[in-house]
Amino acid sequence: MDIQSFIQSGLLESYALEQCTPAERVLVEEMLSQYQEARMELAAIEQALEKYANAQSVPPPQGLKERIMQEIDRNGMPAISGVNNTMLRVFQAIAVGLLAVVGYMWFQKNQSDTNQENLQRQVAQLQQQVTESDIRNASCREIVDFIRNPETKAFKMDNKKDAPAFVFHNTTTTDCTALLDVAALPAQPGKFLQFWALVDGVPVSMGMIQLDTTSGFQAFPCVENAAGFAVSIEDKKDGNPVPTVVLMLGTAG
Repeated sequence: MDIQSFIQSGLLESYALEQCTPAERVLVEEMLSQYQEARMELAAIEQALEKYANAQSVPPPQGLKERIMQEIDRNGMPAISGVNNTMLRVFQAIAVGLLAVVGYMWFQKNQSDTNQENLQRQVAQLQQQVTESDIRNASCREIVDFIRNPETKAFKMDNKKDAPAFVFHNTTTTDCTALLDVAALPAQPGKFLQFWALVDGVPVSMGMIQLDTTSGFQAFPCVENAAGFAVSIEDKKDGNPVPTVVLMLGTAG
């Protein structure tokens, strides 16, 4: 028998309660001599049984012994102290054993309930992750379909220093959209980035850029007559009416 099967067999509990058959006792003591896991499990069982017995013990009311003895004397029953003490010890041992078994079963049930709650919590977290992944995948598919649309125009923006960033612009869809590749934009610590459309040579603000998008793209309501796009560096969180420092600039390619 392997150690895990042995631990789960219940023989250690029977051993702790002195309810093993002679053959079972030999097997248990052999496993205890060979496996530290068995010794640790037995120690845990004995500790749990002892804690439960101590927690559940109730001291007898004061004067109970005297009242019992008076009742025996009144009824003329002979008191055989040796026999009574022996029987009392037997009943006490049985009671403690029963309490220990109940305590251990209660302890095991609580452990099982805790494990089940942890498992349910993990399942809920996995379900949430799956849902979030499905949402991200759906968003990525929409982005790919938008970029592949034959009516979508690509605008390449660069500054001859950093890697280029692209704007994908489509005025034929129901919601006219400009899709900015924010993941390609160089970060500007302590500054803010503003997006612009170039209409007849004049920059028109399209809003502030959020660099922390999960998809790496940010959609803006487009300007139909845009001949190009630009990104500027701004000191204000809400941007400015005109670009302060142009970071990237590009026209249709």
